[in-house]
Amino acid sequence: MLLGGRMEENMSGNSIDNDLKHYFKAIKSLFPTYGDHEKDFLSVFMEEVKEYASSVSSLDYAQLVSHFGEPNIIASDYFANADTAYLQKRIKTAKYVKTCVVVVIVLALIGVGVKVGFAYKSYVEGKDAYIHATETVIEEN
Repeated sequence: MLLGGRMEENMSGNSIDNDLKHYFKAIKSLFPTYGDHEKDFLSVFMEEVKEYASSVSSLDYAQLVSHFGEPNIIASDYFANADTAYLQKRIKTAKYVKTCVVVVIVLALIGVGVKVGFAYKSYVEGKDAYIHATETVIEEN
């Protein structure tokens, strides 16, 4: 069965699905951001690949690479033709979001550490305040 469900199920259908998924994943992993323009480009490209896959009887990863090109070449072609200002904006935004997430995680870890520290201090103070045993000595005169 092809990713879009257009190809009939056969013995090599599962292999074709795996090769297509592997090829798309390899291409998608080369994009530093994944915005609307990238989604549009990849969806159009995926449709072209699916149409090609449905037109041939057998297909493997090597055939995909020989017909469409290496994933890094496809990504570099996209970036060569993409708007530079758009890409810079997307990369800056992605960097800002990643930095904010890291700061939030670090602050959360610091907060948890402080809370655990105060809880431990309270535990130690409570443990020291509790009288475990008393010794009473009665003397006779």
